[in-house]
Parts: sequence; C-alpha cells; structure tokens
Amino acid sequence: MTSTFFGLGIAASGLNSYQAKMNTTANNVSNLETDGYSRQQVNVSSSVSLRSYTPYGSISTGVSTDSVTRIRDEYYNVKYWENQSNYGKTEIKEYYMKQIEDYYTDNATNPGFSTLYAKMFNALDTVKDNAGDDTKRAQFISDATQLTDYFNSTSQNLKTLQSDVNDQIKDTVDQINSIAKKISVLNKQINLIETQSKNMHANELRDQRDLLIDQLSQYVTVDTEEVKVRDTRTSKLAKLDHNVEEIYTGATTYTVKIGGQVLVDNYDYNPLQVKTRDNKYNQSDIDGLYDVTWAKNGRYNGQTLNLFGTNMGGKLRGLLEIRDGNDEENLTGIAELISPQVYVKGTADQAKAKEKDGDGNLYTDDPSLVGQIVKDENGAIVENPKGAESASVLRLSENISITDQDRMNMPEEGAIYVNNHKYEYKSFTAQTDETGKIVSYTFELKNPISQKEIGNVAGKKATVGSSVDFKGIPYYQNEMNAFLRTFSREFNKIQKSGQDANGDAGRSFFVAKNESQNSDETELDFTGSDSLVDNDYYVKNDDGTYKTDSDGKQVVNTKCETLHATGSTTTTVDGKEVTSYTGGVINGSADSYYKLTASSIEIASAVRKSPNLFSTTINKTYNGNKDLGYDSYDLMQQMLNLEDKTTLYKDGTGDKFLQRIYADVTVDTQESTQFTKNYESIQKSIDNQRKSVSGVDQDEEAMNLVKYQNAYNLSAKVISTLAEMYDQLILRTGV
Repeated sequence: MTSTFFGLGIAASGLNSYQAKMNTTANNVSNLETDGYSRQQVNVSSSVSLRSYTPYGSISTGVSTDSVTRIRDEYYNVKYWENQSNYGKTEIKEYYMKQIEDYYTDNATNPGFSTLYAKMFNALDTVKDNAGDDTKRAQFISDATQLTDYFNSTSQNLKTLQSDVNDQIKDTVDQINSIAKKISVLNKQINLIETQSKNMHANELRDQRDLLIDQLSQYVTVDTEEVKVRDTRTSKLAKLDHNVEEIYTGATTYTVKIGGQVLVDNYDYNPLQVKTRDNKYNQSDIDGLYDVTWAKNGRYNGQTLNLFGTNMGGKLRGLLEIRDGNDEENLTGIAELISPQVYVKGTADQAKAKEKDGDGNLYTDDPSLVGQIVKDENGAIVENPKGAESASVLRLSENISITDQDRMNMPEEGAIYVNNHKYEYKSFTAQTDETGKIVSYTFELKNPISQKEIGNVAGKKATVGSSVDFKGIPYYQNEMNAFLRTFSREFNKIQKSGQDANGDAGRSFFVAKNESQNSDETELDFTGSDSLVDNDYYVKNDDGTYKTDSDGKQVVNTKCETLHATGSTTTTVDGKEVTSYTGGVINGSADSYYKLTASSIEIASAVRKSPNLFSTTINKTYNGNKDLGYDSYDLMQQMLNLEDKTTLYKDGTGDKFLQRIYADVTVDTQESTQFTKNYESIQKSIDNQRKSVSGVDQDEEAMNLVKYQNAYNLSAKVISTLAEMYDQLILRTGV
C-alpha cells in the first residue's frame, strides 16, 4: 500500500522536471546568437512503477529527469566539413589568382605585353627606314628595354607572391597545430565530466570541439571518429558468457585524421611543422620554400604530409597548388646508372669513346663524363680521385617528359627522386639529337649511390621536382621563360648574321643577367662559349666554303643558335637499336639559353650604351659582296617578320603568348570564383539544414516556455490540491 502522501512525491517530480526544462529553455534562448551552440533538451522518462497489492496491480511514481543533451545531427556535420574544405581551397586560390591576373593585365593605364611588344616592333619598323639614325636605333633599344623590364617586373611580382604564399603556409600550419592542441585538451575535459555518471553530458565542451573542427576543415579535409570505451572486465566476461552485457565506462576516444594520418589521438596530438627545402623544385622558385611534414620523434617522425591525395582540400592544399603548381610539367624519365666510370688518359682519338675494360668498368676520355674511378698513366685504377667530391652519374634516356630545350625548368642544382629515395645532384647536362630535341639528361650526384641501392634505382621512374596539376606560379614563370628563350634565340640569330654600323659582326641582342653578380660585365651573351653551338649563320661545305642555292644566295643555317648533335651512331645492343650522338650538349652551368629567364633577360649592355652596335645590315659576305651601309632592308625585314612568325610560341605567334597566358589565368580565376560561389552557396544550405536541427528557434522556444510553464503550474496545482486534502484529513481525523 502506498503512503498517504505519495501523491506529493509524484507532483514534486513533475515540478522538478519542468523546472529543468524551463531552465534549459532559458539557456537555449540566452545562446540564441552564440556561434557553434547546439540546442539542448531535457530527456525524461516515466519513473519505475511500484508493485501494489491492489486490484490495479501497480502505481506509477511520476517522471524521472534523466539527462540534458544537445541536439546535433552528425550527418550534417560531416557534409559541412567536407564542403568547408572545398570552399577553403577555392577561396584562397581565387584570392591569389586575381593577383596573378592583374600582373598580365594590358590596358592604357597599365601597358602590358601586347602593347609593349607591338611598340617595340613599331620602333623597329622606324629603324628600317632610318637605319643610319642613331636616335631611331636608341628609341628601338629603349622600347625593347621596356619589354624586358616588363618581364623582369612580372617575374619578380610572381616571386614576391610566391614568398607571401609560402609565409601563409607556415601560418596555416601554426593554426592547424593550435586547433589540434585545443581539441586534445577538450577531449580530456569531456571525458572527465562524462565519466562521473552515465547521464552526464559535456554539451558545451562538445559544442566547442565541433566548432574547432569547423575551423580546422577550412584548412584541411578532416575525418573524425569517436569510439566508446568499454569496461575491460565486462568485455572479457561477455566473451565467455553471452548473457553478460558489456558495460561502457562513459569515456570515449576521439581521433581526427587529415590525409589518412592521425592529427589528434584523443588526449595527444601529432604536430605538423614546416621544413625549408634543401633543393628547389623549379628553376624560377625562390629560396626558402617550405615543405609540410610531421614533427620529428612523433608518430610519423618527419614524414611528408599527404596533401595531394584525391580527396584532399582546404586552404593548405590551395596554397600549395598556387605556390608549386606547374601543370605537371616537371622532368621525369627512366633512370639509368652510369657507375662506376673510369677516366683514361689517352690520345685524341680516344676522346669521348666509351668502352669497357676487362673488369666491365666504363671508361672515357671525356671530362664531362668522369665518375668515381680514374686510371693513371700506368693503367692502374685510382680510387675516388675527387675525394669527398666524387659522385655517381645518373642518366634519364627513356620516356623523357621534357624534350624541348626551351622548356627545361629544373634547377641547376637539385634533387632526383627515384623509388621514394632522394638523390641530390650538383650539375646536369642535356644531350640533343640532330634536330635539337633532347634525348637524354645526365646528372652528377653529390654522393655515390651504394651498390645495394643500384637495383632500386636502375630502370625505375625518376622525377625532378614535383608534379602539381594546377597552373600556379611556377607554370607562369616557365611559360614566360619558354617564350623568351625561343624569341631571343631567333632575334639573336638574325642579329649575329648581320653587321653593325662599324662593319663588325653582329652580337647577341637579348642576353641574360648573371644573377649571382650584379654587374653588366657578367651578362650571359651566348656568343659561342659552348663550342657545340653552331654559331655560323650560313651553311658551309666540307671544304669550308659557303653553300649557295640555285639563285646563288648563301643558305641560312637553321641550326644556328640551337644546340644540336653534329652526328650520330646507331648500334644494336641486346637486339635493340641504340643511337648515340656526338655533340649537342647543354650544360646547366654554362652560358646557354637555359640561363635566360623572365627575371634575367635584358638588352646587352654594350648595345644599350652604343646603339650603333645594333645590326641593321646584312653581313657583306652575304650573296657575294654587299657593301657596308644602311640601305639594305633584308636584315631588318627578317627581324620584323618575327612579329608574325607562327613558331615562336606553342599556340602560334609571339602575340599569342599573352593571349594564351591571359586566357589560362582568366579561366582559372573565373573557375575558382565560380567554385567559390558554388561552395559558399552549398555551405549556407548545409548550415541552414544543420541549424534547423541544432539551432535555437526563438518561436519554438517561446512555445516550449509557455507549454512548460503551464505544465509546471499544473504540477503546482496538484500539490496545492493535495495539501488541502491533507489539511482536511488531519483536522477531521487527527491523523
């Protein structure tokens, strides 16, 4: 039988329950504008009934206030984080692509390439009609200087931008580490609260953690997992007896992964770090670029963060694409080891011969091919003649990705990656065939490759630099370099075929500054320092005389100014034809057109100082006996024809260069802008859906408040009614 006062306890449970609901409603309303706050609700259940020896059998005991939990849909969380990372990537790319777009703008206020290019040729046309006028020559040289200054400035702007992006990468890594640390601290605080009781929920702390994940997803794509911690004792018993129910401790383990690697591991986190690259990836890269790696002595101990996975996004990925994007135009090929090599002192006819001695060692008299082993005058092998500087040689001769000498973009010193191993090189050479196409690259490595590593290198794919499928800063630098090398070579070829006002042979007009020495005297003028360059503008017969066509005119040498092999030999090796070439070697450290870049191009200082050194007339040996003078249009017309020459750039004429570049940057900018708008729209939609579940709705809370108030008043009315009944009972019965 229940107590006479049993009803008071039931009514009191109702008061307590609705008091809790009104307090929770007040908390929701108070946090209406709180960022990241999730609406909370009170969870109640019917109290356990009491057994009663009455006809109705049991008596309910009221309501039990179990817990206060937040309302959150994890599905919308995941969708929000996925979209947030895409939004972060495109937003940052849009920001920087707009800056790159500004560098190539061409208008009246900011004259760009097309304006300056046309202006230079207009001035050249004026010189054609006034070849003897030094003032006209000087004006042309001034206009040409404006064009080179434009490329110098644009290249420097891109380098400055690359530096800014590099700094932001470091700041982003710092932000990621800061967020990761906060999450690990929150994980511990959450477990401290929730392990006190099974009904304890650290709602506010969980909101803070989700808000941090919201922030983190801007920088990188995140993947989270929360697992309940089992009581080990009951787990063991449950395995033995299926009737035993496992008990959970109330604690959870919470992990956050980026790129498949663990950033936050419950109470710990694995910090990231930036590491300055030992080597450049691209020829025009600035020094000091960062690689993002995991901190040493941690879980991943210095491993590179995998940011270029298929599903990776975030600002960090976008920053790396802007800074390193080369449209996948880096050097790749199949590695071949030339090690060891032997230097043999011999006669001239032994020079450049490659044979094998009795021990199978390669030997040669070509100093450019010297490796680790040298034979002395007695034929004895001298080990490591270069001492600590000795190096093995690695060659790429199959499946080469860059065969156009004007598109070479690897740094003079750098690193080759083969089979996930890094090998630094201190110099390289490239060999061309008779057409000027590159057929092989040879790299002198800083350190010898050990015998046990040879099997892991030979025949494997080798890579110089990184391959990033985006048109970022390196791409635009490389495109400018390629155009300028082609144009400068063609222009210089014509200039060097003619003669100046003094009757002297022409010289290179477009040259490269020696960026290691700030002096006009150290310019790279490509005047034949490399004997393998054919510098004669006309084709010669075997007897040294000039070849003439059917009209008696000397035949122009199309290979002039272009590195090409002078001969070739084809042999059969293991049933396969192998062609070796004589000459045609581009040395990365020599004064070749490889050294001419957008940042280094200039007008030869001698020509700038003395306009009469600009060639305006055909060399007097041309077609017999041309007298020295300024009345010949032939040479000038050849230079003017370059404006409309369709082979200066991959898409056609020189003017197509800007059109292509501007189209690339504009398309990529518009694409980033459009994607940013799309992701922003999707983000708002997902956020609205998420808020429809977890957000605080003031109208809904107002209705709840009225409902809970009425229920509270009814419970209070029950107590008041019961009190009157008990008063009467006591007064009348004396109980």
